[in-house]
Amino acid sequence: MSNIQTHRVRTADGVKEVKLNVHTAEEIEQRAVAGPPASPAPPVTPSPAEVEDDDEQAAAAGTE
Repeated sequence: MSNIQTHRVRTADGVKEVKLNVHTAEEIEQRAVAGPPASPAPPVTPSPAEVEDDDEQAAAAGTE
C-alpha cells in the first residue's frame, strides 16, 4: 500500500510543496523479488536463406 505525503522544500525560487509517493519496505522488497513484468518473446521469423535450406533439405529427402 503506498502513501502520498506532502513535503515543503526550499528552492532558489522559494518554498514549494511536493508530493511524494512513499512505499513501505515490504512493498519495495516484494517488487524486488517479483522483478519486472515479463514481456512475451518476439516471434521468430526465419531468414530467406533458412527457408531455402529447408526447401533443399526437403527436396533431397523427397518430402517436398
